[in-house]
Amino acid sequence: MIFTKDDYNGEAEFVVPDGVIKIGDSAFYKCKNLVSITVPDGVTRIDSGAFYKCKNLVSVTLPDGLTYISDHAFFGCTSLTKINLPLWMNTIGDRAFDGCPDHIQEKMNPTIDGSQLIKPKSFKELQVAYEVWRERNKQ
Repeated sequence: MIFTKDDYNGEAEFVVPDGVIKIGDSAFYKCKNLVSITVPDGVTRIDSGAFYKCKNLVSVTLPDGLTYISDHAFFGCTSLTKINLPLWMNTIGDRAFDGCPDHIQEKMNPTIDGSQLIKPKSFKELQVAYEVWRERNKQ
């Protein structure tokens, strides 16, 4: 599990180390310096408020095995423009992406088909749009 102190002052680009299986509650809470994060294979969940109000976070790379994003995980990430969600997510929690830009480029699964994009009007609509997309693409 990974936790950091409030106001992370580390590198702008962070790669979660191999061996981590979840990003804990409020792990990067209000981290001002964080611009990009890469989450490795093996991480299956992102807990509540993990990236809450990381206002400079622009890009998030998630592993295909991620199945759970908790409530408020990316709440208030006002600069977030790129995030990939794995195809078989089980849970996207309440207000997980609330306060993120409406114009985010949401690519649901780059390994399935690079042309399959979903662009909800806002992140409040992401859960509904994702469920519709997932139903259409069941194998």
